[in-house]
Amino acid sequence: MSLWRLSVLLLCLLMGAARGEAQAPARLALIIDQTNYTGDLSRVALARFEADYIDKALKSTGFKITRKSDLTKSGLEDVLGEFRAALEASGPDTIAFVYYTGHGLQHPQSGDSYLLGIDARLKSASDLAVYGLDLASQRDGFAATGAQAIFLVFDACRNVPALPGFKGNKKGIGRVEAEPDMLIAYSTRLDDVAEEGVYAPILAEELARPGQTAETAFTAAQRRVQQSTARKQRPYTDMDLSNEVCFAGCTVPASSAATAARTTALPPATLRKGDVFRDKLKDGSEGPEMVVIPAGEFSMGSSLLEQGRSLDEGMVRTVRIPRNIGISKYEVTEGEYEACRKAGICPAPKIVHYDAKRYSAAQSRYPAVMSWTDAVAYAAFLSGQTGARYRLLSEAEWEYAARAGTAGRFHNGGDEKDLCDIANIAAEGDAAPSGANTLCNDGNRGVASVGQYRANAFGLVDMHGNVWEWTADCYHSSYSGAPADGTARNVCDSNDRVLRGGSYQSPTANARSAQRNRAPPASDFTDSGLRIARDLD
Repeated sequence: MSLWRLSVLLLCLLMGAARGEAQAPARLALIIDQTNYTGDLSRVALARFEADYIDKALKSTGFKITRKSDLTKSGLEDVLGEFRAALEASGPDTIAFVYYTGHGLQHPQSGDSYLLGIDARLKSASDLAVYGLDLASQRDGFAATGAQAIFLVFDACRNVPALPGFKGNKKGIGRVEAEPDMLIAYSTRLDDVAEEGVYAPILAEELARPGQTAETAFTAAQRRVQQSTARKQRPYTDMDLSNEVCFAGCTVPASSAATAARTTALPPATLRKGDVFRDKLKDGSEGPEMVVIPAGEFSMGSSLLEQGRSLDEGMVRTVRIPRNIGISKYEVTEGEYEACRKAGICPAPKIVHYDAKRYSAAQSRYPAVMSWTDAVAYAAFLSGQTGARYRLLSEAEWEYAARAGTAGRFHNGGDEKDLCDIANIAAEGDAAPSGANTLCNDGNRGVASVGQYRANAFGLVDMHGNVWEWTADCYHSSYSGAPADGTARNVCDSNDRVLRGGSYQSPTANARSAQRNRAPPASDFTDSGLRIARDLD
């Protein structure tokens, strides 16, 4: 190459640099999920699942991710300090994003808020400073990095068991205001608690949506969470951003508009009792078949004279279900669950039926066997796919749906001679060995594919038997203090959750409408599944 041509090439390169053809600002993210608390705080079952959603969304918009799990207080200090140092080294054009999911508490007197290490042992309020990181100090530390824009997201407003010295007068975490060039978001409003698995999937979807600024993304997520929870959970965002940030670009590609158009809108208000509908997922496939169950009132629990009753089923109380609700006609099948597994959100279910050699996951009509944690993950997956709020039924909603206007042991009354028409169960007395069905000569050696048995008056099938169905409620040994409006009881005396309906291994008594069962959220049973709920308003 001649000297003249080389000079021209160098001049062009210099002119290009002068016109501002520089690389885009660096994008660095730190994601922390705190699941396995070893001290006095309950396990946050869905923390890793929530973090996965945010991780995928940020990666898709160009962030370099640092991912950490189950950190002690000292581990939190080290990781956050290292990340701040990385921001400073990256320069003033850097965009920073920190997402924390786990436990956070505020001091009952001072109101100061803390993020808690998994080693937290809280015997008095003063232990917060020993086992937690002060939120305000962390805010100040990130403000000092000089990054172009800083996003701090705290999905940390969790229910916690009653602890000494706290007296229950402060919930969740309190207000820490954003500094300049900063946005701070909380999964629920100040001084309140957040339901697991609700905020993160919706926020992730908005972060990855092209054509909107950061302010718009967080505002949209805030509004959608309120809508999907009937305003029971109301996220809070405090922002002071001077630079425009669009996570997925500030213009909307035609392909994105087409994808958004495939998301099913909420069903029209014309839906009535007994109507059946299915929401479409983003790939055009369909979600579970849902039946509209009407609002109403019923007597929950069992009388002292009911055959087979347990002590935790009474006393009988009146519960009002205030609005119509969508409930899946069948237990969630392996075929329906497969979409969540393929998306990397849900783990593979156990295969417990007897034709596994001819098994096709996508076509399977057998109920998916899952833990409570898997069930909540599947509900959040459907919510993210459809824009509607899918969730676990409350214990009260389940019994209302199972009874379908009846008051006997089963939805066909109290007569066991007709039970084989409505339920896949084992036998009277102790469960039959190897799960063999010895009560009914119906050919089912174990779990049955859905739809084989007669529906109740609401049009729901397999409300008795086949697989136990997880509900949203924490287990309590009585209904004392339980809500009368059909909502779930989310404050736990223990870590156990409630299952209903009995299974293919259950004796008759365990399949009754009032029967309650309990198990930890991660229980790895071969006969626990899910009947999904969907809000209609």
